[in-house]
Amino acid sequence: MFLLDLAKLHEARLTRHHSNHDVAVIQIGSVATTLPHPPVVLSVGVRALSPNAASDLDFAALPTKELKDVAAGSGCFFLGYATSLGPEEYSSLGIELSRPWARTGRIVRVNHRAKTLLIECQIYHGDSGGPVFELEGLGPNTSRVRLLGVASQFIRLKEHLQEGEFDCDQTWSRRGYTVVESADVLVDLTSM
Repeated sequence: MFLLDLAKLHEARLTRHHSNHDVAVIQIGSVATTLPHPPVVLSVGVRALSPNAASDLDFAALPTKELKDVAAGSGCFFLGYATSLGPEEYSSLGIELSRPWARTGRIVRVNHRAKTLLIECQIYHGDSGGPVFELEGLGPNTSRVRLLGVASQFIRLKEHLQEGEFDCDQTWSRRGYTVVESADVLVDLTSM
């Protein structure tokens, strides 16, 4: 885990946000050019909270899937840090706050014009910005994980009863869809 000083990162021009999409990136480090084992050099404004945090980073490029190749109906999974439960509930359940929650879902719509996906997978407070992946089977005992994008918002469904329509109370209903900013947007942002 790392402690980020956003003011220093912004001053050093290591933060970028997209003007049309709900997404931002932060350069937390880079790989030094020394060989054979190049060390990770943390950016100004980034401090490791454990001795091995920087060396544990894997700066290999995460494979992404271009939006043009994404199909509705495909399965996906999401990693996020839901904060819907308070610390008391987490500790009483034996849940580690430093580990993300994993959830599965399905892509229900691809919007090429908006560069977004709509997935059937619930997100909660604290999950925004979490990565959404596709697990692609390549053959027996072989698969590949590719980044589809990051979760940006949850859209609750309206419930329909025999008598009429009402907006669900969030305390008992979390049915809906998650909007995902596509990996294309992230790639565009990091290459600016």
